[in-house]
Order: sequence, then C-alpha cells, then structure tokens
Amino acid sequence: MGGSFHRNTHQEVYMDHIKIKKFILIILSALFFLSLSSLSTLAEDGFTQKDRELLIELRVKMQEIDKRFEQIDKRFDQVDKRFE
Repeated sequence: MGGSFHRNTHQEVYMDHIKIKKFILIILSALFFLSLSSLSTLAEDGFTQKDRELLIELRVKMQEIDKRFEQIDKRFDQVDKRFE
C-alpha cells in the first residue's frame, strides 16, 4: 500500500490534550506575571505616569476655561457699566 496512514491512539490524543493545557497554563501564568509587573509601575499614590499626564492636561484645560470665564466676567462688567 502506498503511504502510511497514522491513526492517533487515545494516549496520543490525551498527550496532545495535556500539551495544550500546559501551553494555556504557561500563557495565563505569563499574563498574570505581566499584570503584576505592570502594577509595579503604579506610584505610591496609585497613579501611573499616564494618569499624571492626563491630570496635568486636565489642569491646564481647566486653567484655560477659568481664564475664559474671567474674560466673560470682565465683558459683563463692561456691559453693566454702560447701563448704569
């Protein structure tokens, strides 16, 4: 007969199943340890560098809004003076 046909035995299928489980376990373990290492990037107060950058951007934006409101208040004061 030409070519050999190889049938997987129950033991081979079982061994393949175990290899897959081990592989999944290794991947999940690696992801777990990576997530733990990412926790080490947190500062003492619990903020990451990205959090700090976002807070700085927010503070700058709030200061810009405050300045705009100050300008609007001055404009209202000018309008009020005209009506006095």
